[in-house]
Amino acid sequence: MIRKDQYKEEINNIVADLWQIANSARGQMSAKPMYVLMYLLSGYKDGLFLSFEDRFEHHDFYFLQEVKKVYESVEQYSDINPFYQDLIDQIQPNILEGIIMFLFRLERKLLNENFPKIFDSVLSSSNERSDVGLGVNFQPLELSRFITNLAELSDDAKVYNPFAGLASFSTYLKSSQSYIGQEIITSDWALGKLRLLAYGNKNTRYVNEDSIKSWDFTNKYDLIVTRSPFQLKGSNLGNDFGKDSLSEFIIKNGLNSLSDKGKLIVIFPQSLLSNSITRDKDLRKNLVERNLIETVITLPSRILSYAAVNLSIIILRKSQEYAAKIRMIDASSFIASSSHRKENILDDEKLWTYINSNNNSEFVRFVEKSEIEREDFDLQVGRYFIDENISGTKLGEIASFVAGKPFSPSGTLRATVGIDMHRETSFAKFVRIKDLKNDPFNSNLDITQLVDELPSNVSFRKISQNSLLISSRFATLKPTYFKYEGTPICISGDVYALNIDESLYDIRYLIYALNSAQVTKQIEKYTAGQIMPRINKKDLLNLKIRIPSLDEQRNQYIELAQKQLSTKSAQYGIDLQEQIINVNDENSFLRHQIAGSLKSVRNSFKFVQKILSEKVNPEFPELYNLKVDYRLGSTLNTYLNIIERDLNSINKSVNKISDQIDLMDLNLEEFDLLKFIKDYAEDLRVRGHNYYDVFVDLDEDSLIEGAVKNVYVKGDRDLLKKAFDNIVENAERHAFSKTINSGNKVKIDLLYDFQDMKVQIDFGNTGHLLPENLSYESMVRKGSSIGENAGDGTGIWFVREVMKIHGGEFSFTDKKNGSEGIEGEYVTTIELTLPIIEINEKL
Repeated sequence: MIRKDQYKEEINNIVADLWQIANSARGQMSAKPMYVLMYLLSGYKDGLFLSFEDRFEHHDFYFLQEVKKVYESVEQYSDINPFYQDLIDQIQPNILEGIIMFLFRLERKLLNENFPKIFDSVLSSSNERSDVGLGVNFQPLELSRFITNLAELSDDAKVYNPFAGLASFSTYLKSSQSYIGQEIITSDWALGKLRLLAYGNKNTRYVNEDSIKSWDFTNKYDLIVTRSPFQLKGSNLGNDFGKDSLSEFIIKNGLNSLSDKGKLIVIFPQSLLSNSITRDKDLRKNLVERNLIETVITLPSRILSYAAVNLSIIILRKSQEYAAKIRMIDASSFIASSSHRKENILDDEKLWTYINSNNNSEFVRFVEKSEIEREDFDLQVGRYFIDENISGTKLGEIASFVAGKPFSPSGTLRATVGIDMHRETSFAKFVRIKDLKNDPFNSNLDITQLVDELPSNVSFRKISQNSLLISSRFATLKPTYFKYEGTPICISGDVYALNIDESLYDIRYLIYALNSAQVTKQIEKYTAGQIMPRINKKDLLNLKIRIPSLDEQRNQYIELAQKQLSTKSAQYGIDLQEQIINVNDENSFLRHQIAGSLKSVRNSFKFVQKILSEKVNPEFPELYNLKVDYRLGSTLNTYLNIIERDLNSINKSVNKISDQIDLMDLNLEEFDLLKFIKDYAEDLRVRGHNYYDVFVDLDEDSLIEGAVKNVYVKGDRDLLKKAFDNIVENAERHAFSKTINSGNKVKIDLLYDFQDMKVQIDFGNTGHLLPENLSYESMVRKGSSIGENAGDGTGIWFVREVMKIHGGEFSFTDKKNGSEGIEGEYVTTIELTLPIIEINEKL
């Protein structure tokens, strides 16, 4: 069993220094400077600069012109020298001098003993540094280690790694095991080559090639391992494969290149296991019927730092260890804790203890091929862990689908079904998923809130009968009752309509049962791992719910509704008391804010009166009778009395204020968050020009995997923008250096949870750390201010209040002094979570 690496403080310090140097070189070269740094660090570790040390100590810097030459005679660098030496030519001499000075301060023994750890630590933190980083997608070490253990290789095994990336699958191989890897992206290949040198892997051949055009058919391998590229186009696959069928390409060629007892281990997006695309479904059927699949593993969600794509591992063999069975492993809950990584971490050591057993367990199950055939060759692991002993009645035994009448707003069905399109759209209401209810005690469809206008690119069915509407997408069914009273509704494929015999079943009880934890757990098993969870009709009808007699259904619902009402009443009292406290705090805060200024104004006015009375009036007796214009009746004395009167009135009001103060009028609207964030970031770049840089990561891989075009939220744009501004201004005030081109950065990341329909917006900033003793409570308390640049204490309080108004959440993560904190250069991250109301899929 391969064990985890241990990182030391010295290594972390070296990595931090490397990033600091990379940041200082920003703007001095067109390429990202960390490539050059790792190349020079590797050469220094290998002793290539020994001849320069004496000259450096005597301040003879002419050797800088010879840096490139020392690599030319070293064979292990020969194929990557052209790439890196082109980059060195772009470096200003003073930057190169600074890098060499840093290298000479390092202890070479420490480098040699820990260089793989240093190298991988730089790679793992690169995704946090989009401007000076490496621009690579680093595969977690624990995932590479886990797959190497799964392979169970002999000491003389031959390994082939197409689409190799940074040669991650070579890192845990033995020196006696041979490795051949291919990577088409030159910069990734050049960096992967340095990584192989860092690990000292000599029995390797790692080449800059296209695995599609140059697949190795000449050898047979004991292990072929790869991670299917997420966004690689399939147009070059050749005539034997359909368009974009990269998974089929990898599996077919991989099996052809395996030795008789070899293994093909591939990391795929989990969508391949269960999607309804005919090509993928036929592929799964073929592999199952030919008994080629040994194991299917679902991994924890969000284990990649750069994408929210859920991953699975498929192990294929020509000769199976488990006859007519497939080993299903649910590893979704094997997550290790970490204080310095935002993504989930696979707990591979704990998982391995379960995998070693050949018996069924809570997380491992051996599934008969016949059972998979009954599931229509769906390999989504969760469905095979549904407890068959769950008590209840299948939904399909009490409900049937309402077919409805085909209807298309484009008019293509008009001739077929005889629909008058103009007349039809005047009264048919369109039901979207967001119109369905998620409350078992408020579950009737509100037809007055539905829209009349139908999207033109979607086909619909018209429903003209009582129906139980069900959402086919996301984590909850949102069961909603539609009572037909003469106005029909239109539904798309995202909404199912069920016919229920209401003389046998209480619709209110059924809705409560479909919202129960028992049903939710079943849905999670059926949809686990999908970026965009969707329950199909067959699985929906297989859901089990407890169905007592009709009288008992009614009685149970009434009892549950009464309990809910009682709970809500109690919660209302608690919320009311909290609101009173908040109002009092708000008023107290305002009184203190206004009272301080008011006291100053009143005191100043008294002094003005005294000066006028004691100093000016004796010298000018007509002072108080002065007028602005002789035609006006008001004198100076009149104006002074008015000021005194109004100041006293304001003072009295401040002292007595007790009612809630409305700080804003909400203007709630639905809008695309992706566009909103892009536009906001662009505005921020203009504002922060020469003071801070702005970076945005919309997690395009997850959007592509889920075929998501738009992500809609409901909120007040101006209010959200003000909240965002407060976050950035907080960073400007407390974290950023006050100089131009100081390396200040703001990064906005979007993290999606399409299962629970939430999106997390992370605002990260570089610069100074938050105070050591700053707590969450003090950060969000109104009027609380910190640091030498303390403001009025409303900034972060305001952000949290905006999140509460929008039904969202607020939290923050910071890198504390002396602790691990969060990874990368962003020392503080403000985390905002908003509910998603709708997504728009790419068609």
